[in-house]
Amino acid sequence: MMRRPSARRLALVALAGIAVIGSTGRGAANEDSDCCFSHPDFPGTCKVTPAQGETCASILEYLNKSGTSGKSYCSNTELRGRWIQVDCAAGP
Repeated sequence: MMRRPSARRLALVALAGIAVIGSTGRGAANEDSDCCFSHPDFPGTCKVTPAQGETCASILEYLNKSGTSGKSYCSNTELRGRWIQVDCAAGP
């Protein structure tokens, strides 16, 4: 026999989910938070504002994964691999 979760338990699960999303800072796109990346063959710093559902980590993974295409990050560069995330405040 299955027990139905209590309202209190459901509320606690919902609050835990909100806490996890809030702690990552990336539950939804946040236009105030840019991601910056550097590559030895790319002039200057590449600044990207993540779209909804994207994170700096997912953008970095895309830039470093061989064969990815379809996104216009970093002036639509075809450079793959050797990208690192850098502090946007540091400048180029």
